[in-house]
Formats: sequence, C-alpha cells, structure tokens
Amino acid sequence: FKHRVGELMRQRGVTYSQLSRRADIGMQTCRMLYENPYYEMNTGTLYRCSKFFGVPITDLLVETDLSLYTSDAADERSSGD
Repeated sequence: FKHRVGELMRQRGVTYSQLSRRADIGMQTCRMLYENPYYEMNTGTLYRCSKFFGVPITDLLVETDLSLYTSDAADERSSGD
C-alpha cells in the first residue's frame, strides 16, 4: 500500500507544522508523510491522519501492484519471458 497523506496536505494547503500540532505527529514524520507516499506509518499515525483530514482510513491508503516486488516477477523480467 501507499498512502495519500502528502497528496491531501498539498490539496488542502496543510503545512508540516499544522499536521504535527493538530494531529500530534512528530514534525519529521510529517515531512516523511508529505514527501514519500510509501513511508510506512504505524496504525496510530494512520488513525490520527484520518481524523485530522476527516476521512476514513481506507481513503488514505491506495493498493499497489505487489507483483512488481516479488522474486518471481523479477525472475520473469530478467529471463525475458
């Protein structure tokens, strides 16, 4: 999964400082959430972000194609099949 926290921050004009203060999340974590949609946050941070943005947790997450990261897929790409 990847998350949409940075996307929502940009859309709504939310700063690191605002998210940090209002959702009780560390400033460094806020920066990572903004810059990296694959940053792995804990469930507490995910919950606080959903409450801050007023969206269900499921709206913060986007499923990614995990087959790109499996060893079988890597083997198929390298063998040219």
